[in-house]
Amino acid sequence: MTLDHENVDMHESRKAILKEEKENKSIEIDRSEFTEEVPFALPDLGKGNRGKIAKWHHEEGAILQQGDTICDIETEEFTVSLDVDDECLGILEKRFQPENGEYLDPGAPLGMILHKPE
Repeated sequence: MTLDHENVDMHESRKAILKEEKENKSIEIDRSEFTEEVPFALPDLGKGNRGKIAKWHHEEGAILQQGDTICDIETEEFTVSLDVDDECLGILEKRFQPENGEYLDPGAPLGMILHKPE
């Protein structure tokens, strides 16, 4: 799929609006209820691409929700964002990899999110 500049601009504009809306909302949670540890890993980026964390968008302890970008992953060919894509409310408990560290294979652990058990 190829995106022309207008579609990319529209996507970036929508993403900026969603980010602004989230920043204007303060989420209050009882952190003691978030006890289920859910690890997340480097996704398969295709063609044998290895990746590294280019940028973390949240500090440890930050509240994460649907649509948040957790981090940017850099390969030798491109950079992609790792976003929260489900209806998640969680806490970024631990980041296992530093920014601009070494290139990792798909499946390498990146971090741990705390969820509220159902």
